[in-house]
Amino acid sequence: MYFPMAPGWDQATLISGYDIDTISVTEENAEFSVNYHMIARISHNAMGPYLIYSPGDKPATFILNKTEYGRRIAKPIAHPHVLPESIMERLPQAEQDSLMKFLNSN
Repeated sequence: MYFPMAPGWDQATLISGYDIDTISVTEENAEFSVNYHMIARISHNAMGPYLIYSPGDKPATFILNKTEYGRRIAKPIAHPHVLPESIMERLPQAEQDSLMKFLNSN
């Protein structure tokens, strides 16, 4: 479904992967620990998207509540976390080259 008037995100986080651990699960809610393997923040200006490198692990705890539609994330309200394949072609060539260099060196 497309919502033309819906707000967009100002930034995203570029990750190489993530690990998930279950903290607790009950009939009404669930709690999970997610450890994102962060590469960079993705921001943008008039020239398009650009990367701000800050590699490292970024932990987050997700709480899901049971609704009439199934379990839904109650918190956190987090901006998107994306893998390199999903953003590569949207980056300017200089940023693509920089990202490829980073990925090949790690």
